[in-house]
Amino acid sequence: MDSLRIGARLAIGAALADSVGEAHLAYGEVVVSPDVDELVDARRELEAIAFALSDFADGGDGASSVLPLADKVGLALGSNLAVWRDRDDLAEPSSWTVTDELFAGFTGPFDVLGQAAGPVTVTIGVHPHCASPVPVAAPPELVHLRRVSLQPPEGSIDSCLQWSSVDVFVDDRGLIHGVSLDLWEP
Repeated sequence: MDSLRIGARLAIGAALADSVGEAHLAYGEVVVSPDVDELVDARRELEAIAFALSDFADGGDGASSVLPLADKVGLALGSNLAVWRDRDDLAEPSSWTVTDELFAGFTGPFDVLGQAAGPVTVTIGVHPHCASPVPVAAPPELVHLRRVSLQPPEGSIDSCLQWSSVDVFVDDRGLIHGVSLDLWEP
């Protein structure tokens, strides 16, 4: 079996999307042995995107102009894609609102961007759903993309009822194609 560098990410698709921290990943007949420097660069890229979104959510000057948005960006609640928005519309913070009436036991509308504000912890890949070890699936339309998440820092909340996650779905060119808000159900 030949080794493949991480640069061949397209050839293996979603199999690499949540394996940024893995040293080796078997996928069919292919073994991926990523270069450590490339893994570090990929992690830094995703962290920079997450912090740029957090800065925009905090009202950072000019932050929307540096967000690497795709032409259309899907906004989701949990694993359900709610709406597609044009990149230019998302320069306005109010465009990050999903008008669904109910989600996870809460009543809407839901400000997807607002939960990314303030101090956050950044996680790469799939993450636990607060106290549950079972992660929430990505929306089917976004499952093939890399995931970086913004969550409250450890020790900053008293219960899962205060927990949230803003999951950002990024392609291999560094463009945001979707943002999902997840909340703990009361």
